[in-house]
Amino acid sequence: MKTVLWAPGTNHSLAPLTHFGPKILVPILNRPMLEYYVGQLQNWPAAQSPIILTTNPKIITHHINTAENRFLVQKISYQANSSEWIRLGQLLPFLQESLLFIDARIFAMFNWKSLYDQHKKSGALLSVIYVPFNAIKGNDALDLDSLKRLKALYKIRESHLNKNVNLLTPCYFFEPRIKSLIPSDPFLRIRDFISYLTKKGVHINAIKARGIFEPMRTLRYYVQLNFDLLKHATVGLQISGSEIQEGIFVGRRCKIKVNINENFVRPVLIGNRVKIARDVTIRGPAVIGHKVKIDKGATIDRSIVLHHTYVGKMVEVNNAVVAGNWYASVRNLYPARIEENFILHTY
Repeated sequence: MKTVLWAPGTNHSLAPLTHFGPKILVPILNRPMLEYYVGQLQNWPAAQSPIILTTNPKIITHHINTAENRFLVQKISYQANSSEWIRLGQLLPFLQESLLFIDARIFAMFNWKSLYDQHKKSGALLSVIYVPFNAIKGNDALDLDSLKRLKALYKIRESHLNKNVNLLTPCYFFEPRIKSLIPSDPFLRIRDFISYLTKKGVHINAIKARGIFEPMRTLRYYVQLNFDLLKHATVGLQISGSEIQEGIFVGRRCKIKVNINENFVRPVLIGNRVKIARDVTIRGPAVIGHKVKIDKGATIDRSIVLHHTYVGKMVEVNNAVVAGNWYASVRNLYPARIEENFILHTY
C-alpha cells in the first residue's frame, strides 16, 4: 500500500509560520504535521513509508535527518503547479498498487487502517474521504481508536458532488485498475476526474470519517487547533513533555525560575531546552516551542511562541503567534517584523 503525501511550497496564509519552511513542517503542539502523518501510518503495517511530493526536499530532508524520531521516508521532488489541486497525471507512476493520496496542507488524524478496510470491502475503484468541518467538538472526537467514528459508505451521485465538492477532503484511496480509465490528458485535475468517473458509471465511495480535521487556512484556525488539542490532552493524545501538574506539560532540560503554581495558568505546553526567567507569567492556553528564552518580567497570554525565539524583558505577548522576530496578532492576522532585538529575535 503506497502512501503519497502532497506537501506543496510555502503558504502565505500562515505567515510567519511558513517563512521558515513548508506547511507540512508547521508545528502542532511542538511537533511538525509530518510527524503526525508518519506516526499514524507507522501504526498500519500494510502502509509503506510515505512518498513526499514537495518543492522543498532539502528542508524536509534536513528535518528528517535531525528529528528526534527518525523516519524512513522516500523523498520525491516535483515542480508544483499553481492549481489548488494536484494534477492527476503526477500520480500515474504510483498507481501500480493501491494508493492513498493525502493533501498534507491540512491537519488530519484518522484511523487510516479502518478507512482502508472500508474501501476494500466496498470493491470501489476510488474512495473519497469525507469529513464534516469543525470535527473537534468534544472528547469523543479525540478517541482515535473507536471504530464508531466511521459510518456506512454510500455511492456518490453527481448531484452530491456538485453540492459537497468543497467539503470533500483531498484524501483518496485508488485501486490499480483505475489507471486504465485515466484519460490521456496529463493535466486532468482530481476534482474533474471524480466527475468523469461518475459519468462513466464507475463505483466511487465516499467514506464519512470522524476524527481531527483542520484545513488551517489562517492563523486563527491554527491557534484554535493547538488550543483545542491542548485542552483535550488527557484524552489519549500524545504530548511531547511530562505533565508535572494537571494541564502543565514541560519538556526536557528546561530552566524555569518561577513558581509554576503562582505564575502559570493551565493549560500550558513548554518544549525542550526552554529558559524562563524570574517574574514571567504564562496564562493558558499557551504553547512554548523548543529552545525558547523568555526574559524577566515577560507575559505570555493565550499565545503560541515557536521554536528558537527570544522574548525580551517586560514584553507582553497577548493572543498572538510569535516566531523569531515576527509577531502576528490573531485578531488582525497581519504579521509584523520587529527590528529591535531586545524585544523579539531568533534565539
